[in-house]
Amino acid sequence: MASEGTDGDHNVAVADIASRLFGVAVNPAEIITETLESVTDDDTLTDKRIVYLHAGRQTA
Repeated sequence: MASEGTDGDHNVAVADIASRLFGVAVNPAEIITETLESVTDDDTLTDKRIVYLHAGRQTA
């Protein structure tokens, strides 16, 4: 929805969309945000490793 600007700018954009979607006023201060952090190394799970780990686990 909003990928540039400050957290406050993001909250305003999200609140605006939420207000339109739900038909009620949503205050930017009511917006909850989260930040995701990867817990795996980039080289830990390659395509070949994923295929290997899931081999034999497939069901019909």
